[in-house]
Amino acid sequence: MTEPANQLTLTDTVIRNATLPPGKAQHYLHDDKLPGLALRMRATGGRTWVYLFTKPGVRGTQRKTLGAWPKYSEKAARKAATIAAGEVVKGLDPNDPKREARRQQAAEKQRTTLAALIVEDGPYQMSLTERQVVNWKPAMSALRRGLKDHAESGVGDLTRR
Repeated sequence: MTEPANQLTLTDTVIRNATLPPGKAQHYLHDDKLPGLALRMRATGGRTWVYLFTKPGVRGTQRKTLGAWPKYSEKAARKAATIAAGEVVKGLDPNDPKREARRQQAAEKQRTTLAALIVEDGPYQMSLTERQVVNWKPAMSALRRGLKDHAESGVGDLTRR
């Protein structure tokens, strides 16, 4: 990885006073003490701590999002970046747990059937009542009538049509 020209010690004061260069949608401020730790500034005003790394045998730089600033402090970001750096040194991908969780969530979505979702006092009905949806009874009735032919289909199989 080439050394970025915008390296400085990232502190809350430096981050608070940093501005996005004109005409840019995003900009990274790189920390000079911990290689790979950077603050991603966006045109929307959002600032996020990231750890930038390269995996052996893979072209390009990978990014692991650590957390949003100021909710995620400089100290916490340094600790998380150090952990991620240790994983990279061991040959692991710091993004693997997140990728695996997303894969499991998609698999669970495929396994859930409409019949289980729209059953009386089922998870969807409970969700509607917890969110205090006013017309939940007619909505559930319409879903039960409209989806009864597709009751054994997976939720992930649904499309707007």
